Amino acid sequence: MMLSNAWNWAKKHRRKIIVGAVVVGGAIYIGRKLYRRARASLDDLLNSDHLKNDLLRQISLGRSAEWKMTLHYQRNQKVSDMTVKKNLENLRTKLFELFEINDLTQTLRDNSHQLSPDQKSAYFNQIKIQCLSRAVSSLYALHLLLLLHRLEINIIGKQMFGDDRRAGTEQEKAHDENYAFLSSTRYIQEAEGLRVIVKGVTRAVEACAGELQPQHELSLEELLTLLKDIASKADVELINDGLAVNTALPDNVQDLCDNERLSPDGCRLVAQFLSETRDFLESPQFVSVFRLVIDRALKKTVERLSDKFQPGQRFPLARTFGRFCQLSEEVLSSTFSNAYIEDFANTPAVNELSEMVYFPPDYEQGKISKTPSIGALMERLQFSP
Repeated sequence: MMLSNAWNWAKKHRRKIIVGAVVVGGAIYIGRKLYRRARASLDDLLNSDHLKNDLLRQISLGRSAEWKMTLHYQRNQKVSDMTVKKNLENLRTKLFELFEINDLTQTLRDNSHQLSPDQKSAYFNQIKIQCLSRAVSSLYALHLLLLLHRLEINIIGKQMFGDDRRAGTEQEKAHDENYAFLSSTRYIQEAEGLRVIVKGVTRAVEACAGELQPQHELSLEELLTLLKDIASKADVELINDGLAVNTALPDNVQDLCDNERLSPDGCRLVAQFLSETRDFLESPQFVSVFRLVIDRALKKTVERLSDKFQPGQRFPLARTFGRFCQLSEEVLSSTFSNAYIEDFANTPAVNELSEMVYFPPDYEQGKISKTPSIGALMERLQFSP
């Protein structure tokens, strides 16, 4: 009788029972899933904290010289690239002053009705040369400066990290010597050094694109080939056969020493650092890495034109002039995100070259001192607004 009544009640309320069962079952299933996820997250957190604490314990006990060197090295690479980025506004201003694109464009616009077809063609050709030259010069100036900073900051970094014999006044003297050395990077950020880059790139543009009329049609693929040809010619003028030294560094070491009022011994140390920098600039490894980063930058530049031109589409060369002017500003942008600097930092060959400078084979890793104040040193390199 009791079973019959229960069965009748179940049939009468079967929908409620089914819904309730689904709700309860779902709650149990979701609860188990959440528990598993929470437990996994907790395990990950505990493992992560354990690893971090173990790493900090190893470092504090001085048991991992390799870890100290690696952390110090990684920090210095970021400081180096960020220092370049902060100075780009000054570099962009100085570089753009070497071109007359705005004046040429304004003259052509204001006097268009008075100029003959040949005169207009001459103006368009000048604008073509200047637009291409400014775009490629921007890439060369940025990546040469990034690589030069990497070389010099790692030469300084390995010396400061391994030398624990100096203290007090001696450290202050070393700081001035290091600053005098690093200030050599200003050469290619000022008009004198930038003129060398612009002159070499302009010659390359004239050789590769001088005969191309502004109305000449080409595709994105052909444009990339043209830019690579220009870069190849520019390398002959600026990078190959040890020419990177003349392009990147000033001739007079004494001026660097005089600016910091260094002693003869301090000046000799600066000269020693610069000599090591020259050796790297003349090396085939540097040339290979520079060519690689420029090639990647040229590809990125053409990719950024794809928002205006479709792959396979043919367009007049003149239609790229305005976009090239915009891109040269983006290349030398000091804003939070600079895609060219990010791509440079993520290039394996760049890190291999940096490691080659910082981690010499005969370095005694047992001699560990406190992490040097690279950040404070680089702050002195910031240009006044």
